[in-house]
Amino acid sequence: MKLYNLIYLALVTILVSGCKKDQPSTPDNTDLSQQKGALAKEYFHRNADQVNVYEYNTLGQLKNFQYEFDGVPTERHEFVYVNGKCSSLKYYVFQKGNVPLKLKSDWSFIYNGDKLIKVTILDLSLASNKTTNYDFTYNNKGFVATSHMKVSGPAIIQPSILATDILYTFTTDGKGNITREVAEFYLEGSVNQTSITNYEFDDKVNIKKGVEYPVNFSNFFCPNNWIRRETFVRNSDPRYIETRTFEYNSENKPIKHTHYYPDGSFPSVRDYEYFE
Repeated sequence: MKLYNLIYLALVTILVSGCKKDQPSTPDNTDLSQQKGALAKEYFHRNADQVNVYEYNTLGQLKNFQYEFDGVPTERHEFVYVNGKCSSLKYYVFQKGNVPLKLKSDWSFIYNGDKLIKVTILDLSLASNKTTNYDFTYNNKGFVATSHMKVSGPAIIQPSILATDILYTFTTDGKGNITREVAEFYLEGSVNQTSITNYEFDDKVNIKKGVEYPVNFSNFFCPNNWIRRETFVRNSDPRYIETRTFEYNSENKPIKHTHYYPDGSFPSVRDYEYFE
C-alpha cells in the first residue's frame, strides 16, 4: 500500500469522537438565505450520481452532509455547535429496511479560545471500541504547529505503523498553508519511522477549511488548495507525488478538480455546486 494511503488510513479508519452530547445553541432549521455561496454538492462520480449533499443551519454553519449513491443515502455526518463552535460530529450509516441509522463514530472537540486543541474520536465500528486523541498546538502566528495522535482501547492488538502514536510537526507559509508535514511514528517510546510530506498550493479558496474532518490537516487548516503533494520516508526513495488541477468560478472557488496519481491509475474527478 502506498505510504500516503497508510498515513491517511491512520487518520480515517480511526474516525471520530466520544463524549456527552452538548445541547446545540444554534437552530436546526435551514435558512436558505444563509446558504448563498456555500457548498451544496460535491460529486465523486457525476455519471453514477455519487455525491455529498450539504445542509446548513440559520447561522450558515454546516449542519450535516450525507453521501448518496444513485439518489440513495448511505452515510450521514451531523454537526452540533455550542457558543458558535462545533462541539461534536457524529457519523452514521444507513441500514436497509426500516432499521434506524447506526452510529459508527462519534467525535468531540475542545477549544482554547477560538483554537481547536483536542479532538477525541470514539470508533464504534469495531467489536472492541477504540478511542483516538489528537492534541494540537499553534505557533506565534496562530497557525497549526503540531498534532499528537494517540490511540487506545482493547481493539489494538499490537503496535503498528498505522496505529498508536504519531507526532505531526507542521511548517506553514505566511497564509497558514501547511507546506511541510513531518510524521514521526513511535514504537515503544522511540521513533520507528519518519515520513515527510511537502505541499504546494494555489491562491484560490479552499472550501473545506474549518469544516468536516480536522484530522485531514491539509483540508481543515489551509486557506488554499494543494496542487502538488510529495510524500516519502526520510532518507529513502521512492517519492510518491500527486498533483491536482482545478477549475474555479468567479468567486475563486473550485467547481472541478482532477487528482492525478503517479502509478498511472485513472485520475479521480470531483465536481462542486454552490447555493445561489
